[in-house]
Amino acid sequence: MTLLTIRFMPYFMITWIITNVSVCIYPIDVMPHIFRYGYGAPFYNVNRAMRTVIFNTKNQVGLNFGVLLVWVAVSCVTLATIQVWVKRSRKSTAVESTVEELRDDEKEAA
Repeated sequence: MTLLTIRFMPYFMITWIITNVSVCIYPIDVMPHIFRYGYGAPFYNVNRAMRTVIFNTKNQVGLNFGVLLVWVAVSCVTLATIQVWVKRSRKSTAVESTVEELRDDEKEAA
């Protein structure tokens, strides 16, 4: 949201939901090769962990939670990094505009 701004959030959310849910409809093994990203998708890993707990299928809950924890860590790091970057760029823009205003005031006074 910090990087895209609120104006582009609906487009991002629709794309995010489609890419996450599309890998849970059918098994990834029978889908085209482009859907291999699904093994790292958050919703796929939540789906697999729920299936393991509810239906007592092959136990890969540790792997699923590991992938989800990596998503949380990456999200925290990128969010903090982007916020620092936006803050610095806004600060430099504010400083530049203040300097320009001071120069204009000096020209008018002279």
